[in-house]
Amino acid sequence: MPPDNAPSSGEVVRWELDGGTARLHINHAAKRNARATVHLAALESCLDEIHASTAKLLVLEGVPGAFSAGADIDELGGLLTEPGAFATSNAQVQRTQLVLQRSPLTTVAAIDGACVGDGLGLALACDFRIATTRSRFALSPGWCRPRRSHGCLQRCLRQCRRRRRCACLSGQAPAAVSVMRLPMLHA
Repeated sequence: MPPDNAPSSGEVVRWELDGGTARLHINHAAKRNARATVHLAALESCLDEIHASTAKLLVLEGVPGAFSAGADIDELGGLLTEPGAFATSNAQVQRTQLVLQRSPLTTVAAIDGACVGDGLGLALACDFRIATTRSRFALSPGWCRPRRSHGCLQRCLRQCRRRRRCACLSGQAPAAVSVMRLPMLHA
């Protein structure tokens, strides 16, 4: 559960339609767009609304300097003490990423800054990823453990060439410039 002073899911996740383009915004700048489970549910709800609209293209974007830092660590600490809540949160992560991956629209992740953990999972669920030179990509080593959902890891492995997989899987955050040769980014 997000803290009492956390912004509402409607303030963090919103979308707008401009012609045939739906822009889905994640705006939680104070936490570098780290998302709580409630924000993922709001993302899924927005995706359902977008799919029912006249949109032909979906652009997923964060705030300047932070596409998404992944899970909200404050919430994650509490989830780790409650296995049932942790499993529910993981299910929401996977469900949201699958809705995005299976979208009938052309989907683009517009990445600027941190793209980490399940934020990377959202980006990889899009058809195209476009990143600024200050973007950074990483999966924490915790994603490789069986207790954590592995859909993002599978997407990363499918997208990356074998010789470069370690760039995102090492827990280090390589710059967009260093991974531009990866098929996961579209220049």
